[in-house]
Amino acid sequence: MPLTWRIPNRVRGQENGDPDIVRHIHDFSILSDYAIRHPAFKKLVIETIDNDDLRSLKISGLPLKTKFDKMLEILSSEVEYKKE
Repeated sequence: MPLTWRIPNRVRGQENGDPDIVRHIHDFSILSDYAIRHPAFKKLVIETIDNDDLRSLKISGLPLKTKFDKMLEILSSEVEYKKE
């Protein structure tokens, strides 16, 4: 789940904007029902987030729940995400 590190690291602006983040959000939304029911989903998410731990110094070393909470807080509080 690359969003857990990409969202805290996102720098807005043309040069550093990373517009693919919003596409990932839409993709996850469409796949969410299938993915959540898949027996390997939980393990894969945990392993991916653990492997990506050093990709964002803003959340590196934080517990899994804290990483998700931070990501969800950014998504719900930044007006730009609502527009996108």
